[in-house]
Amino acid sequence: MRFFRQTGSKVKRSQLVEFSFNGTTYFGHLGESVTVALAANGIITTRMAHDGSARGAFCFMGTCQECVLLIGGLRIEACQVALSEGLIVQSIGSLYEEPKAKGGKNV
Repeated sequence: MRFFRQTGSKVKRSQLVEFSFNGTTYFGHLGESVTVALAANGIITTRMAHDGSARGAFCFMGTCQECVLLIGGLRIEACQVALSEGLIVQSIGSLYEEPKAKGGKNV
């Protein structure tokens, strides 16, 4: 099998749209999943677990439910929602809370 080096992208991207995540404005391509748009903007941690560990998308097909966010006011898997202009996305709980002590240790 022979691999050929490609010059330039052959992927035609859809138009850029604006959306917000936790009050900050980002851009993504119309129709891509919210999870992909967040990752393309460098956001891979979308929530903190009860033990303080960072959580984010895992399976990208709606099975694991690790990417559940508030999207348009509904709790839904971000990998199953197509990005649209003006979409408001929020994490469930705070990404900025200090982890709670567990078993006498700070996690």
